[in-house]
Amino acid sequence: MTRMIAALFTTFALTAPAQVAISVRSGLIHHVEGNVNLDGQKVQPKMGQLVMVGEGQTLTTTDGRAELGLTPGVFFRMSPNSSFRMISNALTDTRLDVLSGTALVEVAELGKSNRITIRQAQSETSLLKMGLYRFDADMGQVRVVEGKAQVAMGGSSLTLTKNRMISVGDGLQASKFKNSKTDPLYVWSAQRALLVSEANISAAHALSLSGYRSSGSLWAWYPQLGMLAFIPSSGYLLSPFGWGYYSPGAVWQVYAPRYNQGEYGGGGGRGSWSGLNSGVSRGGMSSGGFGGGAPVRSSAPASAPAQTGGGGGGARGGR
Repeated sequence: MTRMIAALFTTFALTAPAQVAISVRSGLIHHVEGNVNLDGQKVQPKMGQLVMVGEGQTLTTTDGRAELGLTPGVFFRMSPNSSFRMISNALTDTRLDVLSGTALVEVAELGKSNRITIRQAQSETSLLKMGLYRFDADMGQVRVVEGKAQVAMGGSSLTLTKNRMISVGDGLQASKFKNSKTDPLYVWSAQRALLVSEANISAAHALSLSGYRSSGSLWAWYPQLGMLAFIPSSGYLLSPFGWGYYSPGAVWQVYAPRYNQGEYGGGGGRGSWSGLNSGVSRGGMSSGGFGGGAPVRSSAPASAPAQTGGGGGGARGGR
């Protein structure tokens, strides 16, 4: 039976434009496309309901894809014909085992008290900083597209940095690789990162206008887009794909990057800009949370004003 996360969320008004979900566990299913199963039970979108992958549970994509949130700011995206088992979903010690297929992990922020370890065959990979990390169980490969990771195997360990990889069957022997930006999982992940960034801008703006303040980074449910957004605790971050994430205190104007075919990165000035309502259905966006059971209640104060799309503006800052 799927484990619902309603009890893990702070409860506020369901009618608020941006609703803050403070999860105390990793494994929140953000989005599914096609056939995705949790312990053999199909995960189906239902408005207002969210599913958590519990410890010991296995999530499998057949002809589908899935995006999960681990610790706030860390996205785990699965290609078709992939599966993983959740070993531990504690924020301070998130551990999962990639069993088959391919997964791409986007780390936009890694909290000081958060730890994420990905097991694959005989290897265990600890993610150390912001970046993109690819795990291919069928080929036995661990790749650092960007960032830094420590791979342990057979009592030894090796640090991997950008464009370095290991093949598990060859032991801890690092080699170089060239990332393919036309790879289907990379392209889909970049599209999803753009959509989450758009939701972040709107949710952060609504929370700022409502007077909401947070002491830590978190996930926020934004019902007008029917999806979850990552909200940093303070300041402004750029994702590894180049899209921005604002905190409620840092967001200053609502804008959304207009998606250009063939271009997926560069929220800080590439392409053109438009209001929030342009193209918000791109990328197979889910209409709500997933699974069965009691609906998740929300987070922002009921007085939060309705969000409207605004034009102009560009991302501030950089990395």
